[in-house]
Formats: sequence, structure tokens, C-alpha cells
Amino acid sequence: MSPLMAVFTFIVSWWIMLFFVLPLDIETLEKPGSVEYAAAPKSVNWLKKLLLTTILALAVTGLLALVIHSGLIRLRDY
Repeated sequence: MSPLMAVFTFIVSWWIMLFFVLPLDIETLEKPGSVEYAAAPKSVNWLKKLLLTTILALAVTGLLALVIHSGLIRLRDY
């Protein structure tokens, strides 16, 4: 896996992992008669979510690089 392919793989896997991590650990407002929308999250810990997203994307990119370098998946070099 070339460095450029690794960067693009990381970017794509980061976005996929972000959509996987976003709905985790959400507390909604459940007050009867509340003015806010009931499904709106009470608070979102963005730092925690972005850190987890980055760690998962690094793991996916690393595993894919190991599989490619092991020869299980062959890529054509253009």
C-alpha cells in the first residue's frame, strides 16, 4: 500500500467510522411538556467521539495495510 493510498483509505474509513460512532452514547431530552425537540441530544461529547473515530479509522487502515502486504489481497500497480 502506497502512502497516498493509505492516506485516502484513512480518510474514507474515518468518515465511515464517524457515522458509526455518532449515535453511540446519546442521551435525549425526555421532559414532558419540554419546548425542545424530544429527540435532540442533551449533550454530545465531541472530543470523545472524534478520538474514538480516529482510533477506529487507524485500526481499519492498519488492518487493511497488513492484509494487502501479507498477499491475501493483490492490488494492481498502475
